[in-house]
Amino acid sequence: MVGIVIASHGPLASCMMKSAELICGSNSQIAAVSLTLEMSLEEFHKKLISAVKQVDCGEGVLVLADIPGGSPSNISLQESAKAENVEVVSGFNLGMLLEILINREGKNPMELAQFACEAGKKSIEFLSKKLKDMTAG
Repeated sequence: MVGIVIASHGPLASCMMKSAELICGSNSQIAAVSLTLEMSLEEFHKKLISAVKQVDCGEGVLVLADIPGGSPSNISLQESAKAENVEVVSGFNLGMLLEILINREGKNPMELAQFACEAGKKSIEFLSKKLKDMTAG
């Protein structure tokens, strides 16, 4: 099974992991890495490398980073370029993470990354507009 690393500015990654556990229960091969104000980028990079090694059971790793162009995504991308079978997706949300955790069996990191992007997009809806459109017609 593909390992998952969630990388973010501040505690978002660990909070997202806890939220997923609340909904889906405990999951294996998942880790959160948070860049804090007190941490150097080198420290974050070391923690990211450690997390990737921790969750990789030989089938690769998908890193979910909070925003494109941010330090967590840039450092994750650097690691992806060096490591074999590590993919990076930015802009994660809880819907995306839940879909990944439920459907990661049998997928390689690239397939899971593509699935993650599709799931993330599908989980974004303008609900109040949808309701207004439904009640107007």
